[in-house]
Amino acid sequence: MSNSSRTNTNTQDAGQVETLDQVEVLDNGVRLGWADLVNGQWSYPVSGLSVGGHSLTGRYMGEISPPWTFIIADKVDVDDFEDAPEGSFFWLPRPLYQIIGSYEETPGSWGFNTKEIVDHPEVLPGIAGKKLIVGIRTNLNNSALRTLEIDLIFNASYSVVSFACQLYYYRAVADHRVDAMTEQDVVVASEDFTRWPSDTVRDFTLGVRGSKIIKKLRFKMSISPQDAISGAQVKLDNLRMTP
Repeated sequence: MSNSSRTNTNTQDAGQVETLDQVEVLDNGVRLGWADLVNGQWSYPVSGLSVGGHSLTGRYMGEISPPWTFIIADKVDVDDFEDAPEGSFFWLPRPLYQIIGSYEETPGSWGFNTKEIVDHPEVLPGIAGKKLIVGIRTNLNNSALRTLEIDLIFNASYSVVSFACQLYYYRAVADHRVDAMTEQDVVVASEDFTRWPSDTVRDFTLGVRGSKIIKKLRFKMSISPQDAISGAQVKLDNLRMTP
């Protein structure tokens, strides 16, 4: 922007004082304030901007500077399970959510946190080290229908929940899915894992940015009694929760 040799010339406009020693600072075309112009340079501290896209410009004597554009993202809460002890997640306290499940009433279903290598050619970033494994199985001694529900109940509400996982199942899996739910158990988004081939490694995202209504994830599996030996697994990693 061009400068002027005139200084300290004030104009009054709708209660605002503008001088030729000042630059008007705008965000998305809306005035933030005035910055002092010193030797052709100016700066303006900015804080408290809302989440979303921003375009900062300076206006001086009718001319507008090129924009400085950026996006302020929501703080994302992450759990990669690396600091969690290995073992059953009955004893797996997590700082961002609570794990509860029905697997005590259905012998042969289980869940645990363990360190394991995922052997797959399409391993995603984050599928490494410790993972949270949710599973269900039958055996030769008991082939009755079994169901499993595991809830991850978050301490806060989120708009989007993402996670990387490897899916594994064999024989007769009747249902294998995850639902993102409100506090009142209303399903707002879901993924049917049974439509993906076994050993699939994917990154899943559930929810709509800005909605902030997801309070829990429910992993649900059931195995039909058509075969004495069958099972299903979700190897979950890199859980990301966006407000």
